[in-house]
Amino acid sequence: MSPTGRDPSRPTAVGAQRPVLVFLFAFGLALLPRLLFFLEWRGAAPLNLPVVDAATYDSEARAWLAGSWPGADPFWQAPLWSFVLGTVYRLFGWHWEAAWLLQAFLGAGSAVLVYALARPRMEERWAKLALALVAFNGPLIYFEGQLLRETLAIFLLLLWAWWEDRQRARPIIDGLVSGLLLAGASLCRENALPLVLVAAATRLLPRFAPVGSHQRDRRLSLAALGLGLALGLLPVTAHNLRAAHSWVPISTSGGINLHLANNPKAAETLAIRPGRDWDALTARPAREEGLFLPAEQSRYFYRQAVHYIATDPLGFLRGLLAKSCDLFAAREIKRNLDLYEAREGSRLLSLLLWRLGDFGFPFGLLFPLAVVGIAWRARSDRLLLMAAVYALGLILFFPSARHRLPLVPFLILFAAHGAAEIWDRARAPHAARTLLRPALALSAALTLSVLSGSWFVGRARTVDQPAEPPFLRGTSLAALGRDPEAITQLRRAVELDPGHEEAWSDLAVLHGRNGDLPRALEAAHHALAADSSFAEAWADLAATQAAAGDTLQAERAYRRALTLSPDLEPALVGLSYLLSRQRRDTEALALAATFAQRAPRSAELTLLHANLLGRASRPTEALAVLERGTHYRADHPDLWNNLGIARARAGNLSGAETAFRRALSLAPGHASAQRNLERVAGQRK
Repeated sequence: MSPTGRDPSRPTAVGAQRPVLVFLFAFGLALLPRLLFFLEWRGAAPLNLPVVDAATYDSEARAWLAGSWPGADPFWQAPLWSFVLGTVYRLFGWHWEAAWLLQAFLGAGSAVLVYALARPRMEERWAKLALALVAFNGPLIYFEGQLLRETLAIFLLLLWAWWEDRQRARPIIDGLVSGLLLAGASLCRENALPLVLVAAATRLLPRFAPVGSHQRDRRLSLAALGLGLALGLLPVTAHNLRAAHSWVPISTSGGINLHLANNPKAAETLAIRPGRDWDALTARPAREEGLFLPAEQSRYFYRQAVHYIATDPLGFLRGLLAKSCDLFAAREIKRNLDLYEAREGSRLLSLLLWRLGDFGFPFGLLFPLAVVGIAWRARSDRLLLMAAVYALGLILFFPSARHRLPLVPFLILFAAHGAAEIWDRARAPHAARTLLRPALALSAALTLSVLSGSWFVGRARTVDQPAEPPFLRGTSLAALGRDPEAITQLRRAVELDPGHEEAWSDLAVLHGRNGDLPRALEAAHHALAADSSFAEAWADLAATQAAAGDTLQAERAYRRALTLSPDLEPALVGLSYLLSRQRRDTEALALAATFAQRAPRSAELTLLHANLLGRASRPTEALAVLERGTHYRADHPDLWNNLGIARARAGNLSGAETAFRRALSLAPGHASAQRNLERVAGQRK
């Protein structure tokens, strides 16, 4: 077999003379189940609601349309999918269905690319098997119904792999396009970036080079690869450099993601879900070292992970073993939502995605066949090198069902090889003897895959949590302003788990903002009955009591919340406003000044602090507070507007105009900033 995986002894693919028709057929075959799933999924509410990361991408896409994203912070996660999703919204309006359709077409395109990679490597029937395995793969189809980046990442990775698999006739063009495709994949999923090592190796090592290629051409291609990668990453890296004043190539989420899976309590941190525990984890850099900026916090978590690896290498290796089990587990290991729950919303998915105990279909069959294919037919294939590098990156972090998804198309190619090997041996003379070794390998891989679903971290993260899906859907609906639906979902969560203090707490907030104070009080008391140490519940209780006019009890509840969590922003802001409304300005100012160091990124607290200083006739200090506030929250238009007012009062009209313009750049419809800008511009004439 050649270094690219082509086998010259294989028969020429059927339909080689009509490639356009062949690939159109492949695209249509893969698109059909995706369209069927789309028709079912669009009516599968509330199962189809975007939650957690999907809700974040949706929010960022809408913020991009409004001109408020990206803000003044560096990117938290790779931004390409948010831009693509925003473009879909710009073209078709804010409709999730348009995004799902786009992902269906991208998924069908990925199937065509797998077919294109398979045809030179194997007989046509096995290439068609690879196509079918992608076309009817349940996890791939399921994630195409989520507003998540994996579908786009898979398409870009396969497009890059196909481009790398071609004969390189023009070294500069080949290297440049490869670099740009890798940059695109990395801006969709950061862990695609190490694949540049594979691209470089295939240009530096003669065994991977096309026959007759010159060393000079390989060097030119390598240089063009670096240029393409740099050009692709440049816009995002430049934004991060301006925002963070430090080197952040793509995003700042890498530090905490590395720490999650590489620390002495990895089994616990990997099981953390959005909410109270996640907030406590993300608050550690600020609480322990006074680090509030995203880039600083990311470096904090990187240091924590590196320290753990250096001081406990055996523990680190045990963790890698546990995560390897996760990577190859037959069942789909959830990160936030359980894939198998989605079967309720789609008959098609219920056929293509299911499990019996720790055996999951289709991965439970796909992985063992891939092992056979790798062992007997794909050992010298460069696709294996690509898959191995990507897999190592996953194991270093955490390989849940969603994160391992980009590996699935590569495993499907290897599985087609495995099926071909078993079929050929079964038809050969003395089949029982020739099949023995592949059969043993298949059985061993199947056993490992099934057992992996219950070993180490895998078991801890697959425990059923029936209240989690409605809780996450409730928080997502609340963020969208669909309060009645959110309340219904949160009520469902507390029915399933009456001790779910976070769901009770969110219910208190929703009832409170909708004016139903008795139910808000009831929900807050339920949250505290479930866990009296839950600071957010005390803050919710205080806010409800304040709205009901019981200021004495509200103050006590706020102070209780701050005793439990001294840097809890809602309690800091709520108590400060409570004191301010009672005209207890001295106490409110002292509180705001004391806690300003603990929550410098709270725009509300900063605005209140500056306002109190202004009422106390301390304009210079108010100006300093606002200057500091825009340093930590440069994305907040009200801070810039108030800073402009403070600068104008101090006689700095030029600085005031700059601040008002910055407010308008963040919020073009900010009426107050527009009036203030016109007023200052008139004074400067």
